[in-house]
Amino acid sequence: MTGQGNVPVTDLLPPRSRASLERGPARPTAKLLEALDALLVIVPADAPDFGALPGGAAVAREHARVPRTAGACYSAMRGDARVCVGVLAAGATPFQRLALAGRLAKDLAAQSPARVGIVSLLPAHEHAATNEALLAAVLAAGEPQPRFRSRPRPEWTPKRVVVFGAADLERVAAVERGAHLARWLTALPPNVLTPRSYRAAVARLARSRGWGMRVYDEAALRRAGCGAFLAVVRGSATRDAAIVHLRY
Repeated sequence: MTGQGNVPVTDLLPPRSRASLERGPARPTAKLLEALDALLVIVPADAPDFGALPGGAAVAREHARVPRTAGACYSAMRGDARVCVGVLAAGATPFQRLALAGRLAKDLAAQSPARVGIVSLLPAHEHAATNEALLAAVLAAGEPQPRFRSRPRPEWTPKRVVVFGAADLERVAAVERGAHLARWLTALPPNVLTPRSYRAAVARLARSRGWGMRVYDEAALRRAGCGAFLAVVRGSATRDAAIVHLRY
């Protein structure tokens, strides 16, 4: 990276998610659903069975009201809770599954529910992958992003997310923290994320995570023969470019 300027390190790293992740039973009960503001459900395109949901008859009626093809998203009400349903084609790819989960989470964010449930009504061998896609999408939709507007858009972060059935919550949360960091840094302008401030932020991460870190400044890169990189940094008025090597 090349650039100039400096800002406090605390401005460069995203805040941690405040969402509480919980593992529920394989299927939600009526009592558990009553404690939620919204439920995200993915169903098969071929004859979905809503019988596994307490009060699922109302959702089934909404599903049957108009033709629902693969990729469709719609909402139905169950008491005071909104049920957001996505229809997945048989043999869908992981990308198609995640894309559908993303559309559901985007619709959900517009409602700003505090307590969210996640459940798959697909065949049992697809539950884990589907629940994990929905969880990743909800966490991503609720991420704060850098704000530079005088009137920033309102943000939504769920306070509680309950996943019903199989899912590796810890792995999904860890992957999403890494993706959030990458998206956050990408959104920062070059007068904020400079080589110097970027190294300071990375050093803070390395200290907190116990990573090894080595910085190769211009002198070290010149000795190593990194001519292509050095040719690029000559365009910077502030000669603070470097390459960081992290070890885990």
